[in-house]
Amino acid sequence: MDAAHDTFMKRRAELQRAGEDYQRDLAYGRGDWQGDRALVLYHRPLTDEMEVWYELPNVKPVLVLKEAVADFDIAKLCGALAYADNRNVSVEQKMANADAKNDAIKADQARQTEDQKDEFTDRMFHAVRRDTGNHISPLTVSDKMKR
Repeated sequence: MDAAHDTFMKRRAELQRAGEDYQRDLAYGRGDWQGDRALVLYHRPLTDEMEVWYELPNVKPVLVLKEAVADFDIAKLCGALAYADNRNVSVEQKMANADAKNDAIKADQARQTEDQKDEFTDRMFHAVRRDTGNHISPLTVSDKMKR
């Protein structure tokens, strides 16, 4: 066996399988998550982290998620898995959703930029009026015509 495989096996030796309720939620689903029996939840006591692994027979397992126990929430995990799962939403729909969200962000940024420009213009107008003395008795076009 190679060194990478040995390192992987040492890491796996440190893991303890997490509670059966969590395992059931991952394997059989919770909320919108349909479940996947290849996902396994482990606890790593040395670092106090929860890890989700994707394990298929005769294939090296893949680490899917690693999160501190204090931050871990099975409901959020299942929700994120449901969102990432292409079985219930097409990739095209996800791209359309992402494009719509990006368009909304760009529109909000454009609105904020316009607000900042308007505020800057107002401040500059006031500063010019103050510097030229027009804030006391503002000159108008009709005043210039009378002189």
